[in-house]
Amino acid sequence: MQMPKNLLIYVSILIFCCTNIYAQTFSGTGDTIPDDGTPIEFEINVSGIPDTIDITNFGLEKVCFDLLHTYDADMRINLIAPDGTIILLLDGCGGGDDNFINTCLNDQSNVSILTGTAPFTGLYKPIGQIGMVNNFQNPNGIWKLRILDTYAFADFGILNSWEIDFSNTPSVPTFFDSTFLPMVQINTYGQFILDDPKINAAMTWIDNGVGNYNHRTDSANVYNGFIGIEIRGHSSQMFPQKSYSIELRDTFGNAIDIPLAGLPNESDFILHGPYTDKSLCVIMLTCDLTNKMGRYASRTKYVELIVNDEYQGIYVLMENIKRGNGRVDIAKLDNDDLG
Repeated sequence: MQMPKNLLIYVSILIFCCTNIYAQTFSGTGDTIPDDGTPIEFEINVSGIPDTIDITNFGLEKVCFDLLHTYDADMRINLIAPDGTIILLLDGCGGGDDNFINTCLNDQSNVSILTGTAPFTGLYKPIGQIGMVNNFQNPNGIWKLRILDTYAFADFGILNSWEIDFSNTPSVPTFFDSTFLPMVQINTYGQFILDDPKINAAMTWIDNGVGNYNHRTDSANVYNGFIGIEIRGHSSQMFPQKSYSIELRDTFGNAIDIPLAGLPNESDFILHGPYTDKSLCVIMLTCDLTNKMGRYASRTKYVELIVNDEYQGIYVLMENIKRGNGRVDIAKLDNDDLG
């Protein structure tokens, strides 16, 4: 028997309403973005929605904002959830072009914000994964948009408005679980990694040997302890993939020398992000050939890096070039050597 037309319309409306009953948008206001190298945080107070968000039933779907700036690549924007989860939305995107007009970010977009062009109107995939906040936390509380102008005293910017959308079609992150390369995981405990000084963090290092998988759930068997970490480089700080300087530390924050991953005893190392090297082998090959010719160069190892549960890509562990046994083996200058 055919359903009456009016009844069919009512049923369709009922189904639509029931499946979208929790879809809700929360909006926030903006202000001038400081141009002195300090970040600013804009808040949205979320209330009245389910007390659990996940990646299947209900969660954060997208983040949108309208922002004016005369050099887009200066913008580094993070989303901070009520439980402290930090997501990198964009960083170093758009070169010297202007503005982000009605820019929306969602994990399921087919267009990366890294390949988009100003004014980035439409839906893009962020650098980080928005779906990482859909971790069964209670979304009712303060959400923050953190904006940093990474090039101080140069260009003017203003955030006009921003919003976060919750729905029954939440953003779903891609989870990185295993690799044949050594797996390095760093936890900053909700802190932002700065250019300077190093912040205290924890690092685990998993390496089950050549030809064996390394899983995120495996026990750390190379290093499991504390580190100091900061962003490394100058112009490379504008790249979406950052490089880091790390210092191995004990529980009191003191530097400790360890033969990390089979390298000579030391506390200082570099995690180099080869963002501009699409082959991923220029530094590795150069250092290897230099050492084989009898000259000193940093010894290197490939690793896969995860920071605060977000996959960062393939990195190169490098020795920090410095005077010392096993590195640049030269004597320290005495006062008599100066003059």
